[in-house]
Amino acid sequence: MKTLNYGIVSAASIAPRFIGAIQQTDHSKVVAIASRNHEKAQALANSHQVRKVYGSYADLYQDPEIDVVYICNINDGHFNEIKEALLHKKHVVCEKPMVLHSYEVTDLFALARKQGCFLMETQKSVFLPVTNFVKNFMAEKQLGDLKQVDMSLSFSGRFNDDHWMYDAHQGGAWIPSANYVIEYLTYLFDQYPDNYQAMVNRHYRGAIDEASLTLRFDEILCHAFITMRVDTDNTARFYFEKGHLEIANFWKAREVTVHTNKTSETHSFPTPFEMVYEVNHIHDCIEKGLLSSPIMSEKMTFECIKLVEDVHRYL
Repeated sequence: MKTLNYGIVSAASIAPRFIGAIQQTDHSKVVAIASRNHEKAQALANSHQVRKVYGSYADLYQDPEIDVVYICNINDGHFNEIKEALLHKKHVVCEKPMVLHSYEVTDLFALARKQGCFLMETQKSVFLPVTNFVKNFMAEKQLGDLKQVDMSLSFSGRFNDDHWMYDAHQGGAWIPSANYVIEYLTYLFDQYPDNYQAMVNRHYRGAIDEASLTLRFDEILCHAFITMRVDTDNTARFYFEKGHLEIANFWKAREVTVHTNKTSETHSFPTPFEMVYEVNHIHDCIEKGLLSSPIMSEKMTFECIKLVEDVHRYL
């Protein structure tokens, strides 16, 4: 089994969690971190015992030791960095949203195929054991047919008004976080939504900072409330004929509770770094010589970004 050497592009707040997940495996390791803030990259490298630090992304792409680049810089920088990494024949995994426009998805996956490189949008939620528990539970119909899904996702007070997360073209609650709902539900149902409705509110800088989204999968309505304005309970509930499932922080959950009229039973899947499951998947795909993931596929990313793009454009 070949060890995959990762280079990390950006010392953003999510980077330590991905690095921790890699270091939890015996098949991958982080060999370099690049950031335009060299001091920040050095501190991150020191805290995770990473050998190399680069003050530019370009220097990292030129490192022959690196097999895979993990990109987690700001959203409107994803397209250029993915392209540059692929042109240097690096496999690439990029934080969601991979890009801001659906046509960019098509362009980048075409380039990845031309270069013979693996490309995937990272979406940890679809690889979680809790998510697969729910998927199997739905198929087995232990509580009868699924009738309805209700979800909330919130992060109020985390960013100052001048932060890029309030940029209308790349930030807010909708562009960075709607994919948690869309791709998660698409994976669970093994199909894309056949209809949707959305209502949004905007921050004074123009970013969609609150959204109410309803997706229909056949006759099942799934509602999600995504907001930067208030704190919600950040829970997904799946309502069946004879009970319901409850999942706190569904996008990174380690446990799920099954409720019936008479009982409640919690199933736990503890791990220090929930991203380890997607890291395992990335390794499996590359080891098999795949250029894209059968789960987080080009179509999955395209369809999600197209929906996000359409709501952002027209509402």
